Amino acid sequence: MEKLDLEHLKSKIEAGWRSGRQDELFLLVSSASIASRLQQTLPSLINELGKLGLKCKAIKVKIKPAPAAWEVKPRTNTKLSEKPQGFNAIAKKSWEDLLGKLAPDSELRKSVERLLQRKPK
Repeated sequence: MEKLDLEHLKSKIEAGWRSGRQDELFLLVSSASIASRLQQTLPSLINELGKLGLKCKAIKVKIKPAPAAWEVKPRTNTKLSEKPQGFNAIAKKSWEDLLGKLAPDSELRKSVERLLQRKPK
């Protein structure tokens, strides 16, 4: 890393060999700018690894996902156990208005009628 002037990035790079193949190196980095900088120096990096006696044919650079800045908390209210109450007055009126506009023998009308029968309030 020193010879390629990348010493300052050392703490921001996680390296590992591909499982099953020991000639492909993976580099996980924390940002796109670091990944871009490494992409520019990959041929030199492969040569330097070869000089150190490490057989490396390819290097893959990937950006690791950032940790979530928020956490998921369980709900504390108990309203989940309550049954749905049905349509509010505005929704019920809208469905009834639609019902009045549909043909008497239409399948959609039959579906809306069933919906209104099942949703009390």
